[in-house]
Amino acid sequence: MTFGIQGLIVAMLAAGNKRSSINVYWPHVVGFLRFTRQRYGSWVHPSETTIEDVYAWRRYLATRLQLSPKSQNQAVSAIKFLFGRVLGKPISEPDGNPLRAKESKRGRRRVIAKPDLVRLFKAFRPVDRLVPQLMYASVLRLSDTINLRIKDRNFADEQIELASTKHDHFRIVPFPRSIHDSLRKQVDLAERIHRADTVENPNGVPVPHAYARKCPSAPRDLRWMWLFPSVSLSRDPADGRLKRFH
Repeated sequence: MTFGIQGLIVAMLAAGNKRSSINVYWPHVVGFLRFTRQRYGSWVHPSETTIEDVYAWRRYLATRLQLSPKSQNQAVSAIKFLFGRVLGKPISEPDGNPLRAKESKRGRRRVIAKPDLVRLFKAFRPVDRLVPQLMYASVLRLSDTINLRIKDRNFADEQIELASTKHDHFRIVPFPRSIHDSLRKQVDLAERIHRADTVENPNGVPVPHAYARKCPSAPRDLRWMWLFPSVSLSRDPADGRLKRFH
């Protein structure tokens, strides 16, 4: 059987998905292929499988692996994408028998009490404390926080602009004055690394999509510097060059 991740990568990137989504979908695709191998006794190309195989696999996830409804639905989304976008065989679900599992309603989220929050932040070293403070104060995911660039913060308007979130939405979030001083120190640190990079790192930092071709100076522009840059250089998988990541 000839089937690889490359076709899934191309289809997902063309559909506007991020590489992190590819890393989530691919294990589910592999799991489905292994299930059909056990079902038929040999490897079967996914284009030769049927809707009955998909339903049987979903029941296997629920009964044998005992995955939560949320995990089942993530796996179903991966297979529906595989069939619809990669194989060109969209799955048609019978009326009254949806593939997706029914998820329970989310309970009320607990708000952390102020004394507990103070103890939590004090448990971090001063050098590590700013990231969780930003996550809490600006309601950010960890991925949103570490992907911040210097250009994204706005001290005057007390807000942070998120150009590309987990779901590729543009968001403006509050930027409380209480952490301005700490963030200014972090900006100073990022600027010092940027000045050193003008000599030691001619490739700068990665920039989104094809913006580097549109604006060749962007990777070395201070505004595009990471707010939390790494202390070492890493090879960019997109072009193989050494660059500064977060």
